Amino acid sequence: GRGFGGGGVTILPYPGYGDVPTVQWQRGQLTNLCYLVMLNAAAGRTVGDPANPPIFPWATDFSVRIDASPAGGTTDAGGKFGASSSSSSDSRGGWRDLSKSKFRLKKGDEQLDQTFAHASPPHHIPESICELTYTVYRARCLPIDHLRSIVRKDFVSGHYPGSVRALYDWTPDEATIEFYAPS
Repeated sequence: GRGFGGGGVTILPYPGYGDVPTVQWQRGQLTNLCYLVMLNAAAGRTVGDPANPPIFPWATDFSVRIDASPAGGTTDAGGKFGASSSSSSDSRGGWRDLSKSKFRLKKGDEQLDQTFAHASPPHHIPESICELTYTVYRARCLPIDHLRSIVRKDFVSGHYPGSVRALYDWTPDEATIEFYAPS
């Protein structure tokens, strides 16, 4: 058989074993997060590396609270269940528009065009998440001395976003794995 093991124990491979990750993901045999972890690893990004961390899309725009339970639903900032408004972000139920990069959503098409026009070679993607952004993302779990060495010498807690939503509003960059998996 196709099993592995010895000593009378056979461990069968999981469904899709041996197929390339893209095929496994298309068949639903890999979660989106697992697939993105594999893509980041293939690109040489390493968890915990502030110079080249894995990047993941922000899944929510924080416009409403998303209930991920099987019953689902959303609430507005005041806690009203099923809240909706005419804004495009609310029409997505709090899910972020993944048809556009976070950079495009934050900076706009004109800035994206300028980035393309002045890059060598021309491209739309700005630099990967820089060490400064990665450090601000992780500010709540890093020693103050480290924040002083990377961000600024005079530490003022009010200079850092006070919530994940404020962080999302502040940054033109995508998220890192720390927002999706415990470290």
